[in-house]
Amino acid sequence: MIRYTCDMCGREIKPHTLRYKVNIDIIAAYDTLIIAREDLKRDFQKEIKRLLEKMKDMNEEELMEDIWKNFSLDLCKKCRDIYLKSPLGLVSTEEL
Repeated sequence: MIRYTCDMCGREIKPHTLRYKVNIDIIAAYDTLIIAREDLKRDFQKEIKRLLEKMKDMNEEELMEDIWKNFSLDLCKKCRDIYLKSPLGLVSTEEL
């Protein structure tokens, strides 16, 4: 039997009781590329070398997390209600 634990309070979520799944995707957002005349004068070879140098000590996971990260949480009813009141965690739970 699969056992679930609330990722917020740590309590076991009993079998056959309602649990809530929270999926969070953090994705790098890119704006539309607008190329100005000054951009065409840049040294792209130099910039590529700089980026490759910056990336050489990073592993695949670190590089990927810079673009996309996913979290999946299981919450009990009480913690779900708290989470909905402050999904960014900007308010302490005592204030709720």
